[in-house]
Amino acid sequence: LMAVMLWAFVNERFNWLVALAAVAPLVRPEGIFFTVSLSLFFVQKRSFNRAILLYVPGFAYLLWLLASVDVHQFYAWRLPFAQIQNSVIQMVPFLKNPFNVFYLAGPFFSIDVLFALLGRSSWRLWPLLLGRSAWLIFWFGAILFGYGEFEARLFVPLLPIGVVLWILGLELIGDRLAPCFGLWLTKGLVVTLALCSVGWMWLQSTPVR
Repeated sequence: LMAVMLWAFVNERFNWLVALAAVAPLVRPEGIFFTVSLSLFFVQKRSFNRAILLYVPGFAYLLWLLASVDVHQFYAWRLPFAQIQNSVIQMVPFLKNPFNVFYLAGPFFSIDVLFALLGRSSWRLWPLLLGRSAWLIFWFGAILFGYGEFEARLFVPLLPIGVVLWILGLELIGDRLAPCFGLWLTKGLVVTLALCSVGWMWLQSTPVR
């Protein structure tokens, strides 16, 4: 879903983008971060109809829940499940460490992404970057303060945007290093960085692989 949203945004297929972002919170609750960030984008473009339409499916689903389901029954199953889950977490300290988020991406990938944020090209994606940042901050804080646990699958939806930033970062690194080290040495360094990033992820036993 995030990959197609990225495609729709880059190609200015805004009707497709609205349709996808509107259902994002129904796929994962954290999808609301992208819904809100894209609504700000459409408000900035004075496309108020699209900004409102982003919230229609989620609001309709909420009304359906309130009208047809006992809300207590809808979420009550999570309470005993959370008790079992917390017992497991206490025995696995790895799940309580929020910095595993950065381990997931690896140092090489993270460096490239940070470089990308120094360039102007990446900021054209600011609505998606805002949603991605909110998603990361939300789960980092939840794990840090004990309201959640680390699960690699929760961060996989952020990979499409991360990969675009990674590519932009590699390109920017190449542009900055070429005048100092020459074209061919710079190409070798960029390819090495790319292979290290991919290798780090490939060696993991997580959904990121």
